Amino acid sequence: MRFCSGSATVPAAAEFIALDGQLAGAWSIRDDHRRAIEAADRFHQAAEGLDLIGVVSDTLVTKSAGSGRLQEWMS
Repeated sequence: MRFCSGSATVPAAAEFIALDGQLAGAWSIRDDHRRAIEAADRFHQAAEGLDLIGVVSDTLVTKSAGSGRLQEWMS
């Protein structure tokens, strides 16, 4: 993902990434763990690039929870 460094664009991008991070969590709650993990990976990278620590931690929790549940489901 590419974001403009203009003052109006970066905050909008940060809000978009935070919202998408919540979407990954919603997929995890709906037991769509594969989709949640894929989305969390994408949003995690974008959030790291903008130094959004809260979103980074949320996506790590989503990935961790989704990975454990996916392994449990597959066994």
